[in-house]
Amino acid sequence: MKSRISPPRTFLHGKAFLLLCCAGLALMVLIVFGRSVQFGFLNFDDDLFVTKNARILQGVSWSNLQWALTAGLDARDHSTDYWRPLSLISQMADVQFFGLKAGWHHAVNLAIHTIATVILFLVLRTLT
Repeated sequence: MKSRISPPRTFLHGKAFLLLCCAGLALMVLIVFGRSVQFGFLNFDDDLFVTKNARILQGVSWSNLQWALTAGLDARDHSTDYWRPLSLISQMADVQFFGLKAGWHHAVNLAIHTIATVILFLVLRTLT
């Protein structure tokens, strides 16, 4: 009967290395996009989607949550251009908590993107 010898575990396979990779990815996102918290809203489409959107400016309510889940599905509704409920709810929550202080809106997006980057890394690591 042959005994199975497992390869030696190295630092590259340990939890410490995994944690270091996650922290490194998060740090890279923060380095690249961190300055965005100093920026204001853009004239590109932020007026349509945030600063002049009556539903977003009202903040989170049951009525606005229902709207966010259906906005963009009806061609007659011009309050948003396509179905994106999580983005609309996030923007309503940002206005609810921070008002129209653009830096805080950007900080929330930075946190969401940082978390998404780490989750994507962990999923891809699991799948390969």
